[in-house]
Amino acid sequence: MSDSWDHEIGDEQERRPLILPLIATAVAAGLLLLLAFAVPRGLDTGHNDSSIIGGLVSGCLVGILLWGVAFGITIRRASGGLQVGTLLFTLAVGIVSQVTAISVAAHRISGDMATVARQYRAMGTGDQPPERVPEGTGPVSRISAVFMNGILLDRRTFDHEAERLGVLQILSHEGLSHSSPVLRRCADFEALAVRARTIGDSGWEGHFTEARRIADEAVRNSEMTGGDADSFFAGAAESRDTYRRQWALDAEMVEDAQELCDLFARRPWSARGTEILFPVATDLERARFHLERIRVNAAEQRITADAARRHMGESAARFGS
Repeated sequence: MSDSWDHEIGDEQERRPLILPLIATAVAAGLLLLLAFAVPRGLDTGHNDSSIIGGLVSGCLVGILLWGVAFGITIRRASGGLQVGTLLFTLAVGIVSQVTAISVAAHRISGDMATVARQYRAMGTGDQPPERVPEGTGPVSRISAVFMNGILLDRRTFDHEAERLGVLQILSHEGLSHSSPVLRRCADFEALAVRARTIGDSGWEGHFTEARRIADEAVRNSEMTGGDADSFFAGAAESRDTYRRQWALDAEMVEDAQELCDLFARRPWSARGTEILFPVATDLERARFHLERIRVNAAEQRITADAARRHMGESAARFGS
């Protein structure tokens, strides 16, 4: 019995050094895989050598660190061959997991940027803006979709209300007569001008807050880095003054349209095609003043809109490259 008992103890001592180092190595490999895919990747991942080299170096260093911990716990009791084998395996897992994680992230980011390019292309082509841009497939395109679709909705709602009230008819004089219904709605123009100023002052902040919520969620989910999110909003902030100026111009043109509407409703005039003739010199001077302000503001809007479309086209080419 003594020989049998000693033989079983010997077998158990031989198995333990083999099993425990393998378990420790498997745990280290699992941690390497978890760390590789849990770390948020920057938007330049896979598109420059530094991000790839950095990933490979970090995979090696973390692999060595985890193997060192496992070595101190149990691998040091294993044979020399097993020690070298577990080290090489851990390094291989560290490198392969990083390469795989970088490849997956690069593919995901490329798809996200392609969607952003389609969004910018939709905004930058044609004289009329689209009703909506494509929805986001990744964090950046989701953020930009919130901004763009929010802006488009504001514009579409405002233009629809301006047409319903008759602002466009006052500005163009098309089909205008003394019995036109719009001449009984001149006072309603004031609320539309206030609406334009409100959009310019607080509309941006509303879209910004919603986009920031999406960005914060994406950062928490490791879909993007906090630095990339901050860079996006810093770039978006550069357009804020232009956005506010465009809505201020809308408000001013509606206010001038209201003045013209009151003039048409209360004073004598006649139409020759789309030209309005005033027999009273002071009425004519007043009309010319407001028409000139409308012309100047409309010209400024066209210039800023053309510049914005060019910027969108350039951005689409950059994101789509």
